[in-house]
Amino acid sequence: MSFSRTTAGISKRWLFVAAAAMILLYFIMNSVIAGRQAAKEEELRLARLELSDVTTLNKELQDKVNSASDSDYIESLARTKYGYMKRGETRYVISNPESFSETPATQDIEGAE
Repeated sequence: MSFSRTTAGISKRWLFVAAAAMILLYFIMNSVIAGRQAAKEEELRLARLELSDVTTLNKELQDKVNSASDSDYIESLARTKYGYMKRGETRYVISNPESFSETPATQDIEGAE
């Protein structure tokens, strides 16, 4: 009888240890999986942000392509970026725009007071 009692006590003890180990293993695996899931969610958030940026850039570039076929846009670009002029036009270049901050009419009015 004492033999079966000792065997039963050992079996219950091992059963308890095994159950505790399983519970501990469950919590460890759950935290590892949760950490991986959080990392994947962050990766997904960054990918969506990048997609949004690329989509915006794509729309801007598509708008530029669409406007490149517009003759007014091409003319404006040729004039501002490359200095082209129409026949008969005269170009005026202001070399020091800071000196023109006050117009002569404004100077006369201030001087008269």
